[in-house]
Amino acid sequence: MGNNLLNKLLSETFAEAMVLKSPEVNTLHMLLALVRKDIIKLFVDAIGFGSDRLVDKIHERLKQDGEYHRQKDEEISPSKELEVIIAIFNSPRLEKLIRDDTDEEIYLHYFEVLIKSKEVSDFLEPLNMYEDLLKGIPMQDDSKEEDTSRPSEESSKSKSKSKSNKMSKKDRLYLDDISYYKDKDKEEFELIPKFAVNLNELAEKGLIADAYGRDKEIEKLIHCLGRLKKGNPLLVGEAGVGKTAIVEGLGYRIFKGEVPDFLKESTVFNVDIGGMLAGSKLRGEFEMRLKGLIEEIKQVPNSIIFIDEIHTIVGAGNSVNNENLDAANMMKPALSAGEIRCIGSTTHEEYENSIAKDPALKRRFQTINIDEPDPEITLEILRRSQNKYSDFFKLRYTEEALKACVTLAERYITDKHFPDKAFDLMDLAGSYVRINKPEASLVEISDIEKMVSILVKVPEVQLSTSDKHKLKTLYKDLTCVIFGQNQAISKVVDAIKLNRSGLGKRNGPIGSFLFVGPTGVGKTELVKQLSELLTVHLIRFDMSEYNTEMGITKLLGTTAGYVGYKDQGLLSKEILKNPYSILLLDEIEKSHPSIFNLLLQIMDNGIATDSIGRRLNFKHCIIVMTSNLGADKLTSQMGFTNSPNSRDVIPEVKKFFTPEFVNRLDAIVPFEHLSEEIILRVVDKFFLELSHQLKEKNVFIIFSDKVRKYVAKEGYDKFMGARPMYRFIEEHIRKPIADELLFGALSEGGSVSVDLDEFDKLKFVFSSDSHKDEDLIF
Repeated sequence: MGNNLLNKLLSETFAEAMVLKSPEVNTLHMLLALVRKDIIKLFVDAIGFGSDRLVDKIHERLKQDGEYHRQKDEEISPSKELEVIIAIFNSPRLEKLIRDDTDEEIYLHYFEVLIKSKEVSDFLEPLNMYEDLLKGIPMQDDSKEEDTSRPSEESSKSKSKSKSNKMSKKDRLYLDDISYYKDKDKEEFELIPKFAVNLNELAEKGLIADAYGRDKEIEKLIHCLGRLKKGNPLLVGEAGVGKTAIVEGLGYRIFKGEVPDFLKESTVFNVDIGGMLAGSKLRGEFEMRLKGLIEEIKQVPNSIIFIDEIHTIVGAGNSVNNENLDAANMMKPALSAGEIRCIGSTTHEEYENSIAKDPALKRRFQTINIDEPDPEITLEILRRSQNKYSDFFKLRYTEEALKACVTLAERYITDKHFPDKAFDLMDLAGSYVRINKPEASLVEISDIEKMVSILVKVPEVQLSTSDKHKLKTLYKDLTCVIFGQNQAISKVVDAIKLNRSGLGKRNGPIGSFLFVGPTGVGKTELVKQLSELLTVHLIRFDMSEYNTEMGITKLLGTTAGYVGYKDQGLLSKEILKNPYSILLLDEIEKSHPSIFNLLLQIMDNGIATDSIGRRLNFKHCIIVMTSNLGADKLTSQMGFTNSPNSRDVIPEVKKFFTPEFVNRLDAIVPFEHLSEEIILRVVDKFFLELSHQLKEKNVFIIFSDKVRKYVAKEGYDKFMGARPMYRFIEEHIRKPIADELLFGALSEGGSVSVDLDEFDKLKFVFSSDSHKDEDLIF
């Protein structure tokens, strides 16, 4: 019951402040709200002063503070003393005392506490009514209950005489509460040890170290802290990139004296907002803690507070009826005035969802973007941290194991960031070896591979940190499945080898290729086979779907102000999930020009930024674009007897694309038309695939050489290349065999021979006998 009444009273208190356009909500506004209650009004009238007169006096006093014309939806903050009063109202002690009281009795208790506060008592004393009110409050002895809901003038006077200088037990409890908060500043720090960690002391004890590879970020941090006002840095970066480590690095450098003079005497406190919220059942308790902590920290010269996950202060501690009374609004005045210096950290997503939506809070911070460290810096961070893990697990990490933590985490763990994901592998491997290999003294590369295999469900055979064996046979493996395009395959393989050797370009993706040539000659198929052989993810986009101005928003996300803002773009989602991949952009010439500008940035630096500010890393991607530009000039010549050159389309390509686009490509790869010999090899590939499928059903198939040539002729189209061939085989060979597999002679296995009859039509001979000694015969 008490909580409901208190919430109602707080709403009325804030309403009084809004009506009077007061700069803040204080205890006099609450006094005004209470005097309007019937029980309090009767009581004030009973002592002879008059409730209407008291309301007028309160109005006069509040108007002295002036009017404040706030913006629409601008928050209004409570005074410190009002926060103390609310905390007392919420205290378990008072809740216990009023548990069985009526509403009117509870309001009397609130009134009793309120008039003993410093601000209200100072207001009442010049009116010569403080003592009368204090003496005239209907008091209940702890051992005896009395009806005090309607005090009469006589009873008030009699109680005034009988209790002139005496207080009940309840009265003393209230005064104890108020005196505690009034005298709090005089006592030793109580909240700092509970809810804040002194990073300087941690550095002195050797529990934190410098942040390796973060000199630029710490320098930006120091420059921001050196401002006169609003020197509040906000570190924004993805989870696990080392935001907290940067602040710890600042604390370490302050301890070592490796900072400018204005910071040498500073103390950095890591504030635990979650700990302050824990155990605070109602808003007043949390706000009391936060206010008290800030006041204590102010007493420490040159103090700096660090709030990790600072987005949690937005909405922290508020209630349904007072949504503007959260931790963020309580801190804004002190942040703006420079009374405290605050370092915050959050992620890009939480920044957009919480901080950016509150312009008043956003402008009080200076944003510093924190990117994840590159693999080289991450490896050095692991080296510097390995002693801590070695001491804990009683194991030693080999150099190869540390390198594997970085290499495999970069390649396979795509939903986390460096250095956090590398530390995860290091930690997991140490735990695994200690439990499963109690006699071992080393954590080796095989242990790291085992952990990655468990985490990402990839066979260990694919996890070798060296893919030299794949690269060595890559050209040969591709030529076995892609026919007649040896020169195109060679260009792609050479670019990949150059990158893997460390001699490729330092920025940009692994390779950027433009595949040109007529349709149906193997451009897309080469990309698919490359993805399978390198065991990397394939991301494919049909660029004909992105031919409008909104195309780029589909890829990177919608900009602010449009429907779907903050939804992930298709390309953003795929690259964040699979940064180690092959990106295939089919029919690139059909996309909108704005996408070409995006590709310029990606091919040059390997980086793009999506609609909500996240950096997309393409440096581990192979980018392949396909185009049919100039193919119409070749199709009129294509056939089995003549040999047009696909290089003839390159001038068309350079004419269509801008010079800066062409110059950023690693290679324009022309694909040749398919000769008669190559068409026959394609037929053999499809027949072999069908033969393997039938073998699984204990069916063996024989093709005559006439059938090969027949399918090559009928399944090939000079405009579509070899693409229609699969459909031809499906329609004229696979479907007749499917009927026999389901309902005919091949239902329990057997054999089938395919030939041409005297009319050059396909002829099938089915047998239930399996000729296991016969395979695919041409």
